[in-house]
Amino acid sequence: MQLNRYSEALQAAQRFHDLDPTSAAAYGLIGYAHMLLGQWPAAKAAYGRARALDPGRSIDALMAGMIDYGEGDYAAAERDFAEARRNMEAGEDNQAYAALFQALLALRRGEAPGPILEGVTADRRLGPLFAAVKGGSAEAAIAAAAALSPDEERDRYLTEAYVYLAELALIRGERRRAADWTAAALAIGRDMGELALARRRAAELGVPQ
Repeated sequence: MQLNRYSEALQAAQRFHDLDPTSAAAYGLIGYAHMLLGQWPAAKAAYGRARALDPGRSIDALMAGMIDYGEGDYAAAERDFAEARRNMEAGEDNQAYAALFQALLALRRGEAPGPILEGVTADRRLGPLFAAVKGGSAEAAIAAAAALSPDEERDRYLTEAYVYLAELALIRGERRRAADWTAAALAIGRDMGELALARRRAAELGVPQ
């Protein structure tokens, strides 16, 4: 059912592109649909075209960074997230997500993530996740997201918590924990870039989908 929906989204994005072949937004939608379908090379190509057409669109750099991170091209991911943050307005929500990935990259290099997250706005929904990445309780971050109401987009923030914490677990060599949290993200099934990353990790970790 989900794959059918993503295929329909891809067709709609391609129709948008047919109407305006120079639209960066159309290429961004094409990239997102390919990403949800698990077609990462096609997604990467579409986001690359979007960025060439409109280098100021921070969302395309952010999504390209997520793809590069998922593929293990951490140097490219670092450049993508840095570019995304340069093009974002102060306090923009996506600043927090780019910073979270940069913090994970810092941990992969053996560096402290705190300085990267310092000064980045994180509301009460993302604050516990920031704390977990800096060495706090992962369980507290999950509990905080689970306590949100549907109106506060509980499924979205809970999915994000599971996905980012799974990445943190992988960095720490905790594959069983990473697999459990990846499975939890997939069980929610919220359509978003992080879910596409979870699906990729599921294949690598042997988590049923």
